[in-house]
Amino acid sequence: MDVLYKGPFVLNNTLMQFFDDERKAEAIMKEYVNPDNSIDDSKWLVFEYLGEEMKIIRRVQDNFCCDNFSADYEKAIRLFGDFYKGTTGKLG
Repeated sequence: MDVLYKGPFVLNNTLMQFFDDERKAEAIMKEYVNPDNSIDDSKWLVFEYLGEEMKIIRRVQDNFCCDNFSADYEKAIRLFGDFYKGTTGKLG
């Protein structure tokens, strides 16, 4: 796949949680589209790649994704708040 875009996978769900909070949703989108200049010192670990066409070349082990996704989830909470406590987002 010729990569057209790469963004932190966890931020899709995070955005949906804060979709009704314009200020927070804008901050989440800003982080999603520019993860290399993160507002946090730690790096994102699990990305989604979007393109017009893709070919699957190998499957990664589930524990690799789960462990790294958990770290990204914790980073999202640090940056934007715990979206399962007291938010009114579409999924929360």
